[in-house]
Amino acid sequence: MSRVPGVAQVRAQFFYDTDYRCVGVTASNSDQVARSEKILFQSTRNGDLSLSNFPSANGLVGNQLFQVKAVRHEIHFQAINGSVGSTGLTGIAELVAVVLGGSTFDFQVNDRSAFQGPVTMTPAGGGPFGFSADADKPVLTNGEPTGKQIYALPLPIDIDANEPVKMIEKKYALASGGGSPTQDAVDVVAAINSFAGQKLALAYIDGIHTRDAT
Repeated sequence: MSRVPGVAQVRAQFFYDTDYRCVGVTASNSDQVARSEKILFQSTRNGDLSLSNFPSANGLVGNQLFQVKAVRHEIHFQAINGSVGSTGLTGIAELVAVVLGGSTFDFQVNDRSAFQGPVTMTPAGGGPFGFSADADKPVLTNGEPTGKQIYALPLPIDIDANEPVKMIEKKYALASGGGSPTQDAVDVVAAINSFAGQKLALAYIDGIHTRDAT
């Protein structure tokens, strides 16, 4: 069916892109490897809904508009068959804590920062929450994915057609405090890539999408 001139469709919708989504220790040349900095919503993953549903690496196309009402992050780790690998940490709870404590984001529209901060300041995505019955295989995510937490921005962020969109995800090593008893620094990126279970990190921009009716 052809487009209807002058008629727009308005829907509630979120767009997402993937930092990493895999099982097992991550190879250094994998697209799913965690890095100290990764730019999302800039790839050409069109059509691969397992990784992203963003329309184009160049942003919205045609006459589309998007009003962002929330920025969210879904981050979780789960052991598969009891295997967690060699992360240098004790268990999944510690891994989640250091990943969240060592991660920030910078959401940019048209190459200007629109919203930035630590990942812990964004509500969770809609993934698993809490603990499973098996204490050896906990399922942890960054906050309860309730409806009340979804629309969290104090002011919406408008994105016009063809405006470039970026979500810059950064991960930092946790430096040693230097006191006694000593504690070695924690390499957050290496801990993620060394984890042998399921690992997932998604970024969401959630809001109102306007496009031509078809």
